[in-house]
Amino acid sequence: ETKQKASAPALYAALTDPDPDVRIWAITGIYHITGQQVPAYDASKPPAEQRSVIQFIGMKLREYGMLN
Repeated sequence: ETKQKASAPALYAALTDPDPDVRIWAITGIYHITGQQVPAYDASKPPAEQRSVIQFIGMKLREYGMLN
């Protein structure tokens, strides 16, 4: 669990990476550490088009105690 919490900030930050492959990696990692899918997030779309979804993911990670 500690490793999961430690990886959450990097995974969350990677959701806004310019490379779609990095974003796929990030959302997959978030799924693995939380067990929750985020169907509204689409790694193929630019992060600027998904600000509200990314903010929602951050809120959930904070609720799970994985993000400050």
